[in-house]
Amino acid sequence: MFDSLVHNAVDFLKRSVSELEGSPKYSVINFYAAIELFLKARLMVEHWSLIISKPEIANLNKFVSGDFHSVGMKEATERLSSIAGEELSKEEKDCFNQIREHRNKLVHFFHPDYATNPNTNTLQDVVAEQCKGWFYLHRLLSSRWSDQFDRFTDDIAELDRLMHQQREFLRAKYNLLQPQIQEQQQRGIAFRDCPSCGFAANKEEKLERPLVKTECLVCSITSREVRIACPDCGTNIYVYDMGEGECANCGTEVDIGYLTSQFDDRTPAETLEGEALAYCSECEHVEEPTVIPHGDRWLCLFCQTFHEEVGHCEWCASFVTGDLEDSLWSGCVMCEGRSGEGFPD
Repeated sequence: MFDSLVHNAVDFLKRSVSELEGSPKYSVINFYAAIELFLKARLMVEHWSLIISKPEIANLNKFVSGDFHSVGMKEATERLSSIAGEELSKEEKDCFNQIREHRNKLVHFFHPDYATNPNTNTLQDVVAEQCKGWFYLHRLLSSRWSDQFDRFTDDIAELDRLMHQQREFLRAKYNLLQPQIQEQQQRGIAFRDCPSCGFAANKEEKLERPLVKTECLVCSITSREVRIACPDCGTNIYVYDMGEGECANCGTEVDIGYLTSQFDDRTPAETLEGEALAYCSECEHVEEPTVIPHGDRWLCLFCQTFHEEVGHCEWCASFVTGDLEDSLWSGCVMCEGRSGEGFPD
């Protein structure tokens, strides 16, 4: 059943590619269907009943025959987070929701840009949206969820090849932007290849060390990244959320443990006194502390969120970010507090 679900997702995405130029409306609809099916497939790894809207009345025979109402993308992402511990990043959720809203407008109402034959700008907008969607989906399938989808490596590689071909629809837009890009480069603004559309239009803006912000002038994808020098060759490595990155020059990989060791600005005396790194209440990554001191604030290197408050949970004593005033009762990212302990009979 899992394999069938993944094959169905692959089929929808291939159909989306084939319909882009002739029927962009159906390309959007099928692209969204593919995303939703891949999310359901990952959820199904945990248990088949989780993709049913009401798991408490799940029936295996009805499930096998397809006689059930399945969850939508919103419910799937919520269950992935709360049950499987697979929290999608804010950027991933925002992107997938944008595609969902686009699809819903086409299916349940209408979109004025599709009332007549879509023009070039509409087609470019669709491609840009799908480039971003595939960037995030491909990263999930080939990296974070690679163990679950390892049998479909060839299918994912084929989809990646097809999606790269779609980028050519954006070349005209990139060419028109060349004078603007060159003028900004002359003023010292850095541009590099966009991880989404592939064009050298990803504009870099320095934020507080070690963060940089980028925005692609072609496909509009934005991100905040941790920039760090490669420990082997010195080339800049740009680490997106989830704390992992790879050097484009030599292939050296860095992880969240390496990042925290490099950007922990505590003095040796502070370290000896036991002032710990903190756990992040925003991304809720609990495998290891990822929040470092950053001037008067604290910065999570896993999700790039700044925090104003940090302290020890009144129930479990974990060092965490966020408002801990009621943590004795409600707990923190590491515990459920006294309320989670239940009451004696």
